[in-house]
Amino acid sequence: MLKKMKKFIFIIPLMFAVYLSSCVGVQQSETGLPNIVIELSPDKFTQFLKDRFPIEKDVKIGKLVLKNPNVLKIDKNNKLELGTDVVFDSLIDVDGRVDIAGNIYFDRDKKAFYLQNPEIKKLKFFNQDFTPPPIVDTALNSLINMFFKQTPIYQFDKIYQKYLVKDVKVEDGKIKVILGF
Repeated sequence: MLKKMKKFIFIIPLMFAVYLSSCVGVQQSETGLPNIVIELSPDKFTQFLKDRFPIEKDVKIGKLVLKNPNVLKIDKNNKLELGTDVVFDSLIDVDGRVDIAGNIYFDRDKKAFYLQNPEIKKLKFFNQDFTPPPIVDTALNSLINMFFKQTPIYQFDKIYQKYLVKDVKVEDGKIKVILGF
């Protein structure tokens, strides 16, 4: 009991500091110790991704660059859709925009979210919708998959790394993560 009380006393100032930040709340748990509830909106994902972009990948005939990410939405089926500028740097630079959608995967060990099985939903070049031939579409999807397999779309700050993730769910277009002890 004394050990739980020490944890609780240590946690109160931390909870107050956490409560003051915009995407974090506190809720009561069955054990009596509070849980931390983090709400991740599309804006939070965008903010995180902007620090990790541009992403560049050398391909045989040039360089593919993704930059200026913008998370558009998170749907109730655990899908995240994001748009990003795409630049194909080759003999001629080609700029465009690509919308990508994929399932959100949470890696409990890394305490990070990844985009799983991302697919291109819309591709624009020269302000015109572009439907690539199947072979190009497959190659682009493969490259996009490679990008997001290694690059998290969100990772918790160090302060939250030590907490146990009790639950992750989608509610009202946001990801809710419940952390506890």
